[in-house]
Amino acid sequence: MNSNRKNIRHSEQTNLSITIFDAESCSEKQKFARFRDTLASKGMPWRFEMMPDADFHARIISAELGSDLISRVQMTPLIGTRSGTEIANSNEDVFYVCYILHGAAQVEQDGRDACGIKRSLMIFDGSSPVKVKERAERSYDVFSLVVPKVRFNDLENANSLFRNISIPPEQLANPLAACLDALVMTLPTTSSEELAALYDASIILLPMAAGRRRKELIERMELIPSRYVRELLKFIEHNLGNAELSPGAAAEHFNVSVRYIHRQFAINGTTFGTYVMGKRLEGVRRDLVSNAYDNIPISALAFRWGFSDLSTFTRAFKKRFDCTPRECRRRG
Repeated sequence: MNSNRKNIRHSEQTNLSITIFDAESCSEKQKFARFRDTLASKGMPWRFEMMPDADFHARIISAELGSDLISRVQMTPLIGTRSGTEIANSNEDVFYVCYILHGAAQVEQDGRDACGIKRSLMIFDGSSPVKVKERAERSYDVFSLVVPKVRFNDLENANSLFRNISIPPEQLANPLAACLDALVMTLPTTSSEELAALYDASIILLPMAAGRRRKELIERMELIPSRYVRELLKFIEHNLGNAELSPGAAAEHFNVSVRYIHRQFAINGTTFGTYVMGKRLEGVRRDLVSNAYDNIPISALAFRWGFSDLSTFTRAFKKRFDCTPRECRRRG
């Protein structure tokens, strides 16, 4: 595998900047203005209208990956507008990709209305005037990708493909839905490399969700052929007991970049760390219910499967199996 993959080494540099804004930290008079200014500071200004007598609240978690922006915004439903003034003051031409987690939205752009509900994906053009009307009983929750148009330079007719469309939940099939859900779950705690890989995978899969045929997108995916994926998974399987197992170790073994390793998991809506953790936990669980390991301390079993921190292991085990390792052993 080493000799065949040298041509796919990519840059390891991923500049990540995390911002968290909570309106509750502001005075009542400052909340709305600070919220608006926080969004504008990312180079994407909007003009917002608040519903009469609304009790405004908002929380923003955003991650900047170079010129790419990922954010989750939980807020009082608003009406947002981007007119010529806001567009002129924006840093660059972008597409907005909005994954609705709670509530609903209506987007008006270029004489076309698109509506989305919970778990719909809405995509619209950031360089054309637009109005977004949000609806929710209390809090509207949306996960957004602000994607520079240069990301789609190799995609024919990207402007028409992504001009104000709504993809309903039943059409938003895996692996894109899995990638978006993984991004929601891991922001802002995952590594910059894993975040970038999930973001890249989501961007690669967007045209397919918008209607392009899968075969037209294979080259853009840059996926390792299946035989190499099998070798990668076999390498992980053989090294689960090594606490030093990492994306870097796998990348060095196969002579590819760390980001490339991350992408192979991201394209299936997971991460290297999540996959390895799951395999290790399954291994410990098998040992706990096996008579062959009855007399082996739980801590020794955890170390045997590559866990170096017992508190981390115990928390992860309970979250995965809804019981402690000791309870699992007693149940047999």
